[in-house]
Amino acid sequence: MLDIQEILNDVYRKLKGNYGNAKTADYIPILKSMDPEIFQISVHPVKNNKWGFPCKEFSVGEFKDADNKDILVTIQSVSKVFSLAKAIKVRNYKNKNKNSNKTGVDDINEIIGVEESFMGFNDINAHRILDGSQGVPFTINPYINAGAIAVVSLVTPRGNQSTISQLIKNMSDFSGKYKAKTPMSISTFKSEMQWIQTNKKLANKLKKLSEKFHKEKQGGIRKFKYFQDNNDTLGVDSALANYTSICSVMVNSKILAHMSYSLANGGINSNGKCVISCKENKLILSSMTFGGMYNSSGQWHQKVGIPMKSGVGGAIIAVIPGQMAISVISPPLDKFGNSELGGQVILHILNKLKYHTYGACNDLVVPRLLKRKTKKLKRVKSQSKNKLDLALEENVKKIESVLNN
Repeated sequence: MLDIQEILNDVYRKLKGNYGNAKTADYIPILKSMDPEIFQISVHPVKNNKWGFPCKEFSVGEFKDADNKDILVTIQSVSKVFSLAKAIKVRNYKNKNKNSNKTGVDDINEIIGVEESFMGFNDINAHRILDGSQGVPFTINPYINAGAIAVVSLVTPRGNQSTISQLIKNMSDFSGKYKAKTPMSISTFKSEMQWIQTNKKLANKLKKLSEKFHKEKQGGIRKFKYFQDNNDTLGVDSALANYTSICSVMVNSKILAHMSYSLANGGINSNGKCVISCKENKLILSSMTFGGMYNSSGQWHQKVGIPMKSGVGGAIIAVIPGQMAISVISPPLDKFGNSELGGQVILHILNKLKYHTYGACNDLVVPRLLKRKTKKLKRVKSQSKNKLDLALEENVKKIESVLNN
């Protein structure tokens, strides 16, 4: 009988430090300074899974630094999965109030889109070639930056609930039994906001495209104006600030395993609460297959056959629907912006489980074992002594004040 903890321990021993020439993201100093030796693996099997594993979290790796503080990384683009879930629920509520027969799933399909993009996740040319006649919304999908920012813009303030408070509460709902806080790194947020010109161009491009198309007689796609700063959508600046802030939330693999468990368990979190419906969950999982791993999404789905989502902070989540949630943290990235070790870990685990959605073959894909970057592995450094002032903040009111300044 398989022992899931032994599997994790074995994979951890084989892969720790084997990230070759992969490097941490370098577009802002705080990401470039992340310790490349951070390496965490967690899984959370679903009840009555096919392997008979207990329904609880299993983990391996270092979760405390030299100062006994939690080792965390920014969630970055992995947040797009959970922001999408919140946007679906918000659109459900708004459509009901309008007596519309549309659902949140309808809106995501028709307003945001669910098609794969062959261009870079922040390439404005991907949107310049669209005019509506292709039948694809200008945003293309929820995971390239333009689509992800538009998704966040759908989560408008409701009563005394700000956008960011709703997004953070949504993450907490997904995490179920996991009680640890998920603070936001104010330093990361501020650094990212100094590099948002590309994202701002993308958002303004979408705004202009949608407004122009709204006036035209031609159809092909549903007419919807993006970034209008009204009850339906946030304005460009607010959408960018909220998008950047939710990407700056700090997580470890344990937190992500619990959040992803809700996706693996058909939308029911580890407390037994329904956070999204089965239909909504299917939309999210299927969308992860074509956009979750940037421009290598197709390659990865061929290899593993399960939904995955990565972020440039080094996090990856993967879901075996109805069976198990997997999460990995390792900051060094491959050429596509995915965690180099993260993908290899998932391949190793699936090989051990002899699992692939489309049938496990005898000649399973053999994960790469890259040369160790360092001769002698070191314990993860103290993040504070590594010149990383993450400026962690858990208080939502204080986070709101940062966004509003």
